[in-house]
Amino acid sequence: MKKQFRWFTLVELIVVITILAILWTIAFLSFQNHAKNSRDSVRVGDFFNIGKWLELFLVKVWKYPLPNDAQTVVYSWATLWTQGTLWDGVVWNIGVLNKKPVDPLLGTEYTYSVINIRDEYQLGWIQEAWDLTYNVVNQANAASDQYRAVLKWNYNGKILKTATGGTDYVFALPSIIATDLDSTDVEEVISQEKLVYTGHRNIPSTYNTNLDTGTGWFEYTTTQLIVYSGSVSDLSTSTGQIIFADNLQKAYSGTVLMADINYREELAIDTSGQEELSKNVVKNYLNNTYGGLITWGTYDIVSVGWGGWWGWGGWWGGSSCVFWTSTFPCDL
Repeated sequence: MKKQFRWFTLVELIVVITILAILWTIAFLSFQNHAKNSRDSVRVGDFFNIGKWLELFLVKVWKYPLPNDAQTVVYSWATLWTQGTLWDGVVWNIGVLNKKPVDPLLGTEYTYSVINIRDEYQLGWIQEAWDLTYNVVNQANAASDQYRAVLKWNYNGKILKTATGGTDYVFALPSIIATDLDSTDVEEVISQEKLVYTGHRNIPSTYNTNLDTGTGWFEYTTTQLIVYSGSVSDLSTSTGQIIFADNLQKAYSGTVLMADINYREELAIDTSGQEELSKNVVKNYLNNTYGGLITWGTYDIVSVGWGGWWGWGGWWGGSSCVFWTSTFPCDL
């Protein structure tokens, strides 16, 4: 009796190959997601460590180190923030780092910015496995395969002050990191939608040699960039306080940040009611949020030497500064 052989039909072969392809794809994607999560964990660990080391540096020197390859963002020649890389010079200044931290995927340095008086900073990096992470504004796009920006900071994320020509200016700035600084004029940075913000696809500038850092993905184009101009001493008056609060609302109303929980309090202030009630609401908000009207910032001012200028962290410049009971040169 002749032995009968049964072969697979073409349809059966196609079904088997399809199943194998699906299983291979699932395995590959699982491995890829695991690799992304591992790299993201490295980045988060880097930034927790960098943050601690920067705070130690602040305790010793009273300000944060300047970035390497620094570019200064200005308004009418007055410095707002300085942006660059967390590179060899910063690592050397911090002193306790055993090695320079770099992005685990690309080997590029992280982005690092400090404000004009160097008492607030931001660090920027990318996150790959975005769908597993933070509660952010742009959740609708969380499943996208694009990299997303993540910022770590002690920067207040809302306002930044500078002075030029004898006038103090307060700007509504949710971030002090940009995708690139081809132009260092703050108004152009805003109008060209170059600011970086957590959860959006504008990614920090140090990645631009390896990735398309993009512009326009964080659509913060406020019509009220300057929320206060004049003398900051006027912010001790109820009129100045209400003007400031009104302009701060105008700055963030109608922008992508209206849905961000971090700006809910600013947008909820009612200055249109009874005059005395409005004054008290605004005053309480400013005191609770910014730590005081005249002494906004990290330290209370006791006295100042000749030639200083007022900033969120105190007076700087001139011969000496006094914070609480400590005196030190203003040009450390």
